[in-house]
Amino acid sequence: MFFKKKKVMDEFSQAISELMKHNNLENQKKVFDIFRAYVEEEKWLFSNGKVEDGNTSVLMIQEKGKNYIPVYTDDEHIKNKNSIIQTDINKYIESMCFEKEISGLVINPGIQSLYMEKEYILKILLHDKFPKQNNSGAPQKNWGEGIPEYKSSDLMTKGQILNFAMH
Repeated sequence: MFFKKKKVMDEFSQAISELMKHNNLENQKKVFDIFRAYVEEEKWLFSNGKVEDGNTSVLMIQEKGKNYIPVYTDDEHIKNKNSIIQTDINKYIESMCFEKEISGLVINPGIQSLYMEKEYILKILLHDKFPKQNNSGAPQKNWGEGIPEYKSSDLMTKGQILNFAMH
């Protein structure tokens, strides 16, 4: 008797699956870290689409009046095998950013359906890329311990005070 070997789920799918079971900060961080790694390493994802005259178009899905680009971590998740396209995740993100009517990506739709809004994706990608800021918009100071000595450059400018007051 022969048994079909079960395919091991990819790391991204595993992390999403775990997040769907237990939505907590640890699982969210893991999904976001893997997403950032996919972008940095220019990993490829799958989608349904077509190529005509050198132009590639990706099929969209609509949810609650918003358009999303469906992307899959594995081509086995795609039902229509005749129209599979595969490209670097950054191409999907680039398309999403340049097309106003696209609201975001949905990863593994129909299986795990992780919806990622455009603004949220940009926040995930920019996380930890810039120094943390306080409410005034100035970089966060590391004061150490005790009463700090400060210089005039540590004080807020009029613009920073206004920004602080408005937010």
